[in-house]
Amino acid sequence: YSHLSIAPDSRERLSAELGIAGSDKIVVMVARLIWSKGIREFCEAAELLKDRLPQLRFLLVAPEEADSPGAVPLEYIRASEARSRLQWLGFRKDVKELYDLCDLSVLPSFYQEGGYPRALLEAMAFGKPIIGADTETCRGPVDDGANGYLVPPRDSEALANRIADVFADDDRRAAFGQTSLEKMRNEFDDRVVFRELLDVVLPS
Repeated sequence: YSHLSIAPDSRERLSAELGIAGSDKIVVMVARLIWSKGIREFCEAAELLKDRLPQLRFLLVAPEEADSPGAVPLEYIRASEARSRLQWLGFRKDVKELYDLCDLSVLPSFYQEGGYPRALLEAMAFGKPIIGADTETCRGPVDDGANGYLVPPRDSEALANRIADVFADDDRRAAFGQTSLEKMRNEFDDRVVFRELLDVVLPS
């Protein structure tokens, strides 16, 4: 995955920019700022875990979508930031650096995706545990209990509980990340997909 190469000092730079302490654990969500991507569930999970797991930092990477149907008002995001350890980052060009920095990537989306969501696949390429909603498109990258967890759509409490489960055991979290990387290489690498496509188009 040479295209995923990042600058050696990117973690230090990002940590300084975002005020991340060495003891912080980072949960990232990359999505459009619309309700159906699971924004409410992510924000509510951050609020539910504020006192339970105060070491968690929730980073929401989501460009403002003022004119889109179902757009989340910025007032809602700002209020959630005030009630939790959530930080809205808006649009970022350094998403891969944020995946490298994070400890967990989540996407509680019930949006009808056009294929498996990159927000989960790209995190897997960095060897990160993932949590996705149990929907047709989000469940594909997730082996529940092996590289992360599936949660029911629109269930903030279930999301919060599964996030807590990921951080309850460092060894298990590391194993989830390793499984993510192996699954990405074995099932979602472009070369693997291309060979499977050839087998369909040009059967032997």
